[in-house]
Amino acid sequence: MDKNILKHNFFNYLLIAVFAFMAISSAFYNGHPTGNDMPQHYQFAVTIYDSISSGEIYPSFATKAAKGLGDYGIRFYPPLSYYAISAIFGIVGSWYYAGLILFFLVFWISGIGTYLWAKENFENKQSLLAAAIFIFAPYHLNQVYNNFLFAEFIAMAIIPFCFLFITKVCKNGRITDVLGLSISVSLLILTHLPSTIICVFAFSIYSSVLLWKNDFFAKTLLKLIISGCISVVASSFYWIKLISELNWINHNSSEYFSEIYSFQRNFLLAPQNYINFQDDILALWLAEMMLLSILLISIPTFIYIVKNRKNLSAFTIALTIVFISALFLATPLSKFVWSYLPLLHKIQFPYRFLGIISLTGSILASIGIIKCSDQLKESKNILLPFGLGFIFLFFVFSSSFITKQAFYIPKKDFSTSAIMESLNTPSFECWWTVWEKTVNFDEHKEAITADKNAKIIVWQPKKKKFIMPENSGNKVEVLLYYYPHWKAYANDKPVKVSPTDDGLITIENPNGSRQIQLLFEEPRNVVFANYASISVWILIFLTLGFCLLSKTFKAEHKL
Repeated sequence: MDKNILKHNFFNYLLIAVFAFMAISSAFYNGHPTGNDMPQHYQFAVTIYDSISSGEIYPSFATKAAKGLGDYGIRFYPPLSYYAISAIFGIVGSWYYAGLILFFLVFWISGIGTYLWAKENFENKQSLLAAAIFIFAPYHLNQVYNNFLFAEFIAMAIIPFCFLFITKVCKNGRITDVLGLSISVSLLILTHLPSTIICVFAFSIYSSVLLWKNDFFAKTLLKLIISGCISVVASSFYWIKLISELNWINHNSSEYFSEIYSFQRNFLLAPQNYINFQDDILALWLAEMMLLSILLISIPTFIYIVKNRKNLSAFTIALTIVFISALFLATPLSKFVWSYLPLLHKIQFPYRFLGIISLTGSILASIGIIKCSDQLKESKNILLPFGLGFIFLFFVFSSSFITKQAFYIPKKDFSTSAIMESLNTPSFECWWTVWEKTVNFDEHKEAITADKNAKIIVWQPKKKKFIMPENSGNKVEVLLYYYPHWKAYANDKPVKVSPTDDGLITIENPNGSRQIQLLFEEPRNVVFANYASISVWILIFLTLGFCLLSKTFKAEHKL
């Protein structure tokens, strides 16, 4: 029996892999999809790869960026997606193929997650249909094909597993389910913050509905809280820096939450989207087409839900409420909610709720489609097949339109060496520190300090030591971008470090000391969070290993 189940699941996963390959086939044929943020994502990826190659698992900052002046954006962006593509690059040796392989894997994993989640309540055929709909959902395709929402796209492969394990905890509450949820949520936090914030609302609504129907409310709620706490600690090595240092980068300024970045200009189905259609630089009409495709394909389900509202399962009710809530938060109807909840502003764009709408809508759509397919065998109503045909045609058209009008970089124009060279370039200005300004690189060239006669003793990423010439003055300017964690010592005595007008490091040297040492020292809260995260991950895997061994031992004992 176990062999049959394994064989059956293998076939299902293989079929989902075929769907995933079909979804990314346009990129394999036309070239690597591109978007405004692609250069920044690959620069972060190269930084991670270079850091690992140098023996540092998780870099505190990009040491080679901006021609050696450094860049601190990597401290603030969740790192998981860059580790994923760096690992594939380490195997294939090409950023072009590393990207395409990762995109295929993300579609595949997101399909498997959707399939397993749906299978908690539905039959195999319906669950496979839900996985297929989500893989080909226009917004899911758009994340990689048009906007190149790299991290958000990868997050969509993790979110179904978060929902899956919430369902399992509410159903069974086994320790493996609690740990599965902890791992999934931790990975989500380490992948994309706006998606995490969106999911805080989605998970809360979903689990609340399931708990409402739960006979062990207090116990189950406690397990969900414990899982959340584990996730917070497991990912603390990343978010502790974000929270404590966010005011030090440009991205937190009002500039990136106003004008085209303002939530007020990015609602779906807003009147201004149609009034200013020709001047819509945000292309919200495209997002609304993606929304319409999901709404249309879900119509049969909502007809079924209305007719059978008294006999719906808790799972279906929870899905429906999450879907409607996400739709509400994506439209101007929720403007008062956005105004009173500042946390939502960090999402920037309400249309990002299309991710949750697409995911939950895919599973909901599978309900109605299966019911309609059953009715087609018995009903003679000619409108039913025409209605279903129109819905499917619009969905297919929307998905095809996303891939057809995307911009691609052919393999011959996609240079791995150029990607590697991006390691030395400045990052996008939004990731610059508030002290950082553009520096004339040609003027400074390869100089280490403003005084080119300085003798370098040590020049490592986090440790600089050099000897200044005699009569060098009371200030030493170092060609590194300033950050508050840099500490300086003149003749082993601490001295003040401050930024220049350009954001470079200036070291106070009141006694004209010749030996200068500059160290990048992580604060205690970051060091503590690092140890706490490592400890929690070790405990998670030890506990999972113990549970697996116990289960194997019991199975052998029964035999």
